[in-house]
Amino acid sequence: AEKSAAARQIVITKSRADEAATANIKAATAAEAKFRGLVETAPDAIISVDREGRMLFVNSRTEKIFGYSRDELLGKPVEMLVPERFRDRHVGHRADYISQPRIRLMGVWDIMGRRKDGSELPVDIALSPVETDGGLQVTAIIRDISERKQAEESLQARYEELYALHEIGQIVLNSLDLKTTVEGILDKALSIGSFDIGVIRLLDASSKRLKPVASRGYQDPQNIREISTDVGDATDGA
Repeated sequence: AEKSAAARQIVITKSRADEAATANIKAATAAEAKFRGLVETAPDAIISVDREGRMLFVNSRTEKIFGYSRDELLGKPVEMLVPERFRDRHVGHRADYISQPRIRLMGVWDIMGRRKDGSELPVDIALSPVETDGGLQVTAIIRDISERKQAEESLQARYEELYALHEIGQIVLNSLDLKTTVEGILDKALSIGSFDIGVIRLLDASSKRLKPVASRGYQDPQNIREISTDVGDATDGA
């Protein structure tokens, strides 16, 4: 009787252990599915690579940003997503990182990425190393910052325009004669637009013609033509 009771207890204990193991497996599977769901719907590209830089995992955003399918990327060197002129340098940077792996946040190092069609885009990258049973892996979160760069460039261009207008205002206030004023304005306008050639004409009220008063970049400024403002005058003059 005692042996029978002990045997029943062993069976019950084994059954409970099996149930606990099954529950743990289900929980782990559900957690992994949730994690992969989050990774697949992330707004940034996510790539995991091994010590040699071979891509072990990419999410759907990686495919969308770079134009490659998942099958085209997995097992390939991550340098295929880097412009050719930077690839050798990137291999060196990657080797340095692997020798001293550490978490690196975004905003530290903006680089250029390369799409399948050969076009390039600015990206920001965060790195996170993790030791696995298969060895060191590095996960990169890659953000397309094209819109941010465009906004920064537009803001910088606007600042430069406003500063140039300020300088033109100072030229007008401080110049002692008309010639110095228009030449200073022309020089500033050419520098803003990165032009090598330009001319300023002013209206001569008596002749109703726009006459050149300042020029830059012309081989023979004397031949810059005047422009008539009279619609009935078909000739422009020289």
